[in-house]
Amino acid sequence: MMPYYYILEADGTVRSTTSIEEWSTFFQSKDRTIAYDSFRLDKVNEVIHKLDTGEQGAIVVSTVFLAVGHSFGESEPVLFETRIFGGKNNEYQTRYTTKKAALEGHQEAVNLVKEELGLRR
Repeated sequence: MMPYYYILEADGTVRSTTSIEEWSTFFQSKDRTIAYDSFRLDKVNEVIHKLDTGEQGAIVVSTVFLAVGHSFGESEPVLFETRIFGGKNNEYQTRYTTKKAALEGHQEAVNLVKEELGLRR
């Protein structure tokens, strides 16, 4: 049986654990966001790209470490997820098995938002 609980180490490596206590401590104490971008329109309708916290009316691209294997033993554990909140791609979601793929997927989602806002030509 494949492990179900995972921990993202400070160096970016992922390891499994069978200890629910160890996992819950990790899950409650760590920020599991690995990439975050938000976009909003300023008062003169120019797009401002922000890399800090989201704001009301912003389009947000967020990639997180899920900490639970979402393949449920049928394939490699799916441990990362990218989502878009707001804009025409609202509720876009893609999941990944590696941090590298998740970061690449995050950039693809950012490019979708930039395309929507006319920032990519």
